[in-house]
Amino acid sequence: MLGPVADKWDTFPPQKQARLLQRAQEWESLPPAERERARQNFEQWQKMTPQQREQVRENSKRFQELSPQERAQLHDAFQRFQQLSPEQQEQLRRQWHHDMRNGPMGPPPPRH
Repeated sequence: MLGPVADKWDTFPPQKQARLLQRAQEWESLPPAERERARQNFEQWQKMTPQQREQVRENSKRFQELSPQERAQLHDAFQRFQQLSPEQQEQLRRQWHHDMRNGPMGPPPPRH
């Protein structure tokens, strides 16, 4: 895991070296399925634009600011969403995008 930074290792401050060593040890202790999931997530992250990465950071920060009860509710809603068929999921996505553009009450009335 540390192979990609081996040639720069001596230039890193001790704190960064310690942090990288700790992460490498954590990585080695992960079950294979979790390692694969982490690898896939990393690949997804690498493919994101800077704007998409910033949106993920903002969403993560907002999630961390939720109360434990709100987090549990969001988790439960996501679990229910995962149980839907792909067609139902897509229908909900379209409805959500429509509501986000127009608001829950529909589009605003035209101005004269």
